[in-house]
Amino acid sequence: MLITLSGLDGAGKSTLTEALRDNLEKEGHPAVIFHMNKEVGLYAYVRRGRDAIGRLFGRTPPPVETGPAGARTTSGPKPQPGRAKAMLLEARRRIIWNKGLRRWVDVGDLATFIAYRMYIEKTRGHVLIMDRYFYDRMADVADGRRWRYLRWFAGLVPVPDLAVFVEVSPEEAFSRKGEYSVESMTRRRAIYREIFSWVPGSVILNNDELDRALSELQRLVRERMGRTKQEHLAVER
Repeated sequence: MLITLSGLDGAGKSTLTEALRDNLEKEGHPAVIFHMNKEVGLYAYVRRGRDAIGRLFGRTPPPVETGPAGARTTSGPKPQPGRAKAMLLEARRRIIWNKGLRRWVDVGDLATFIAYRMYIEKTRGHVLIMDRYFYDRMADVADGRRWRYLRWFAGLVPVPDLAVFVEVSPEEAFSRKGEYSVESMTRRRAIYREIFSWVPGSVILNNDELDRALSELQRLVRERMGRTKQEHLAVER
């Protein structure tokens, strides 16, 4: 079974995935969590290599960036880099976060993910819970106007057994994490809503109160598990 949780930074995806995994395992369903940006695909491997090299020199790995460049905010003044470093950072932003490049990378990462999924679900027999999914990647490269590529890519992406958009207001997400501006997250939430309107069987889970959201998530998982089991039995017959 494949369960995916998507949403704004600060929506509570990681908290919900960890709690869901723990509850599934208590009920006798082994489960594993994959973080889309840390464990799946080319950028994840690049980050691992970068962080490994940094640790050799005693450096702390930087936070994983997911959203549009230039939208990140800080609680205080940020030290300005020197001119040479600023030029390198700008070149990195234009190359690594180039939307055209990321679209091709996502297509390649899709093949990697399918292999991971086959191993986790079919070989090991575990429930696969994704903290972020390709729908989040699609939101990264969307501009809110041109949808042709995204609709094409959405047709390639394996539809999860349960695809969840974890909903919070941009203001609440900012108060929880403070990484991106409210304006930026307002645009991003509208993009998520458009993308999820294309996903069969997707659900919007309001996470303004964690215990209630987790209870509803568990109910949805049990419901989809029962449906999946019935479908497998029907195929066997």
